[in-house]
Amino acid sequence: MERLVIDTVREPGLAETIWREMCRDSEHSYYLSWGWVSTWLDVMREMGAPADLVVGLDRTKRPVLAFMLGQQRPVRHHVFRNHAVYLNASGIPELDQIAIEFNAVLCRRADCSFSDLLSLIPGKWDEFELPGLDRTGFPGRQLGTAPAWLKAVIKRDTPAYYVELGPIANRDDYLALLGKSTRASVRQTLRGYQESGPVRLESAQTLDQARDYFDEMVELHRNAWDRKGICSNFLVAQVLAFHRNLIGARFGHGEIQLLRVRAGKQTIGVLYNLVYRGKVYNYQSGFRFEADNRYRPGLLCHVEAVVHNATACAGSYEFLAGDAQYKRSLGTRTRRLTWVRLQKPSLSHWLEHTLGEMKRRLIRYARPPSETVRRR
Repeated sequence: MERLVIDTVREPGLAETIWREMCRDSEHSYYLSWGWVSTWLDVMREMGAPADLVVGLDRTKRPVLAFMLGQQRPVRHHVFRNHAVYLNASGIPELDQIAIEFNAVLCRRADCSFSDLLSLIPGKWDEFELPGLDRTGFPGRQLGTAPAWLKAVIKRDTPAYYVELGPIANRDDYLALLGKSTRASVRQTLRGYQESGPVRLESAQTLDQARDYFDEMVELHRNAWDRKGICSNFLVAQVLAFHRNLIGARFGHGEIQLLRVRAGKQTIGVLYNLVYRGKVYNYQSGFRFEADNRYRPGLLCHVEAVVHNATACAGSYEFLAGDAQYKRSLGTRTRRLTWVRLQKPSLSHWLEHTLGEMKRRLIRYARPPSETVRRR
C-alpha cells in the first residue's frame, strides 16, 4: 500500500477533501467527523503542533485508509524519552484532555490489516499511542493481530454504556427498562422537584442560547468538582477553547445539542451532547446538587434527555467511556473502549518496564500488613 502524507497546515484544502471523502465511505463516530477533526486541527495549529494526514492508497491511487497523526517526544519518569506517534490525537496532555473516544482509522476496505496501518506511519518512532479505540472498528477489533514484536501496554479498558432509543416513546417506557432502585430514585427525584414547579426540558434553539447554556453547564460542572476537591478539565484553557470553537462552528449543522432541565425557575442541570448519524453522545454535564441527597439531579436530567432524543427519532444515547454507577444504572447496552500503547523493543523500554515493576513490588512490600478482625 502506497503512503501519502499531507501537511494539514500547508495543504488544508486537500486534507479536508480527502477526509470528507473518506468519511462518506467509512463507518465512524462524531470524534472522526470533519466537524470535530477540523476544530481540533485549528487548535493544534494555534499551539504550533500541527498533525499530518496519513493516507493509504491502493494500486489505482485511490485513498483506502486515512488517519491523523500527532508526534511528540514525551519523557516518562524524568528519564525515558521516546519518539511517540498518536492516532488522531496530539500527544499534548492539555489538548488531549478533550478525550477522543470511539477512535478508529477511516477505512474503505474490509481487508485492512494491522500491518497495513503500521506500514503507513512515516519516519522513525518508538511507540504508537492509540487512545479510546472502538473495539468494533478498525484497528480496535484487530488488536490481537498486532505483531508479536510490539509490546502492547493496555492503559485503560472500559465499558461504554448506551441506550438503544427505538423502543422508547415516553418516560415510562424508558424507566421500565431500568432497575427497580433506579426507577424509584428517578420518580422520587421527580416528585421532589415538582414541588418547585413543573419539570421541563429546554433545548437551545439558537447559537447565542447554546453558548449561554454551555456557560451555565461549565459553572455547574466546576462547582460540583470543586466540592469533591478535584480540578475539572474544563478549567484547562485549551479544552475550553476547543469546545467554544466547536459550538460556534457546528451548532448550525445540527451537531451540537445543549439541553437544560428546570423545575419552575430553577435549573436542575445542563447536558452538552454531540449529535451525529443518529447517535447522541453525552459529552459533558453540570448539575445543581441539593443538600438532600435523596435528590438525584443527574439521573433525572439524563432520563429527560433520553426521552427527548427518542421522540426526535435518534438511534442511541451514548454515555461514553467509564464504569460510573449512573452509567451502569441508566445504560441498557454496552460497548468497550481501549487505550493502548504499542512499543517497539528497545533498551529504554525494557528498563522502564523493569524499574516500574521493581517500584511496584517495593511499594507492595513496604505496606504494613493489614489487620484482620475475626468475628467469633
